[in-house]
Amino acid sequence: MNTSQHVRDVEKRAALEQVLQSATFTRANQVRNFLRYICEMELAGRGAALHEYLIAVEAMGRPAAYSTDSDSSVRRRAYALRQKLESVYATELAGAPIGIEVPKGGYVPRYVEVLPPSERPRSSSPTSGCSIVKPLT
Repeated sequence: MNTSQHVRDVEKRAALEQVLQSATFTRANQVRNFLRYICEMELAGRGAALHEYLIAVEAMGRPAAYSTDSDSSVRRRAYALRQKLESVYATELAGAPIGIEVPKGGYVPRYVEVLPPSERPRSSSPTSGCSIVKPLT
């Protein structure tokens, strides 16, 4: 394993722990478990395997008979997670060097640079999309 990959993984883990320890996530156990699960899967190189059924059964404790057609709990939890991530990086972790986002339409976390408040568009708000982060290169 090369050093730059090791540092990246260390930075990803640090970003995850910052979020999990934030006041925004303190009482949101299901969202915390969801985030931890998808980040650990991505760090283990299994991000491509993340899909609704797997998250429901492995991260949320749903039965093997879980049906994505009749139970939208994973999609609802993903929506709540996206909102909480936007909120935490707009407030408590505004100075964090690396943030986590979960792009709409999927469950694989993406690690991004959090823009300093002075560089954010004026319309930046916790519900305005990805205006407070930019992808790492």
